[in-house]
Amino acid sequence: NKESGENIHEGYQQEVLVRNPPAAAATTNFCHNEPVTCVNKINRDITVSGSQDKTVVAYDWKANKIIHRWLGHEREIIKVVYANILGSVFSCSRDRSIRMWRYDGESNDFVRQFTGHDLVVTGISVSSDGTTLCSGSRDNAVCLWDIETGKVIRRRIVNRNLVTHLRWFPKENNDHLIAQTSEDKCLRIWDSKSMEVAIAFPNRRNILTYCDISYDGNYVITSGSGINGQGCDCVMWDMRTQRTIAEFLGHSMTVSACCFAPFDENIILTSSYDHSVRIWNRTTTDCLLQYTISGAGPVTGICSDTDKYFYCSTHEDGIHAVLVNSETAKATLQRKF
Repeated sequence: NKESGENIHEGYQQEVLVRNPPAAAATTNFCHNEPVTCVNKINRDITVSGSQDKTVVAYDWKANKIIHRWLGHEREIIKVVYANILGSVFSCSRDRSIRMWRYDGESNDFVRQFTGHDLVVTGISVSSDGTTLCSGSRDNAVCLWDIETGKVIRRRIVNRNLVTHLRWFPKENNDHLIAQTSEDKCLRIWDSKSMEVAIAFPNRRNILTYCDISYDGNYVITSGSGINGQGCDCVMWDMRTQRTIAEFLGHSMTVSACCFAPFDENIILTSSYDHSVRIWNRTTTDCLLQYTISGAGPVTGICSDTDKYFYCSTHEDGIHAVLVNSETAKATLQRKF
């Protein structure tokens, strides 16, 4: 933890630390009534999530209450993001649309809809200055949108580029670049100024499902599909050498999402359809901690905050808020909702 100076690596063991978290630690009042497909954070107390129930929910997990539920999408939600600079939530759906919802402490209104993709929208990300939205779809298109008008600025199509996720680079480093993963097994880096592919990394053996970018902008991690331990990986790419520099192996099914931990720059988190979340040492590639949720079905998403909490969405067990304790080397369920 950069603020406290704690060393999160001390005392970690490579073992399953939580299985069947105790019911007493959780609530059964789930904020969605169907499988949760994605989760992200608004701040340290509030998450935003999407579900097959077609709704987007802002939830205060510490106070154990729904802040707001947005209705409007006609099919399941695929991704949700929060843009702090705009005080707004964005969601994309299998209904081929993107919606912008106000969340600024004063109103929770629907702002506008972005339409133009021909198939399910699978990735959305907002530029650091809050002016532009980037989206990707299974229609092979990556689009830039003017957020103020809702109009498409540029649209680029790459054959067989069935987009699975995309992420704008941090403000301080290469903030004109966008990382994007695809079912064609390629990690692409787009230049938003020209909307041309600046870098196409060598293809992997499996579908890339998700991506995240380190805070210094030098590294991208991707997660991959797989079964029975084949594939099922997280890979770290070096932007400077344009090469793979690390693989994180151990999951037994598709790795649905991955992220760099805000509480420690040397930690990576992954979620998987094998019902687990894993925490990895970025330098050694060791699995430091595994959090397994028996009976939860696929773990569909993962995000983290600066207070050593992570949040994971599941098909059958709602969303888990989990505290990582570096002193006892345990991950402890704080609430499920």
